Amino acid sequence: MSLAAKPTFETGSGVAPNSWWNGPSPATVPACSLQAFLEAYSDHNGEAARCYAKVPETLAALNASDVTLAVVTNKPIRFVPELLERLGIRGVFDVLVGGDSTSARKPDPEPLLETCATLGVNAQDCWMVGDSANDADAAHAVDMPFIWMTYGYHGGAAADELRPALALDRFDALTTLVENC
Repeated sequence: MSLAAKPTFETGSGVAPNSWWNGPSPATVPACSLQAFLEAYSDHNGEAARCYAKVPETLAALNASDVTLAVVTNKPIRFVPELLERLGIRGVFDVLVGGDSTSARKPDPEPLLETCATLGVNAQDCWMVGDSANDADAAHAVDMPFIWMTYGYHGGAAADELRPALALDRFDALTTLVENC
């Protein structure tokens, strides 16, 4: 079993960590502004980030149970390893796919398909664990079951809009779910 999981974390600023990356395409932002933003982002990548409750322990338990874990995020890939390292969860992931790792970002399903191809698995044999409409739309496009984490960045979307296979209020509930599969 594989999980294409967005690492669940929050920032001290109260701003959703992916809110900028779900906004305008970097191609539409003036080059000087984009460069200045990326430099500032790099200088402070993950400084105020922390994992939600039970995320590190749950990821470690899933990894110890031979569950293959991947990160699929719209964040540029160059920021992802350092952020995961700061959060203490880098070592549990087999594959990292960023917003610039493929030619499209979520909600396009291409990043999920790339992750599945890298892992040598079918999309239908994985779960997308996420908290946003982009995660849900990408998963639905390839018939990958979407497990919705009801907290985090969800942009105000309701369950009926996201059509999750399952909605979870606690990240550690994933271990029970895996054990029962």
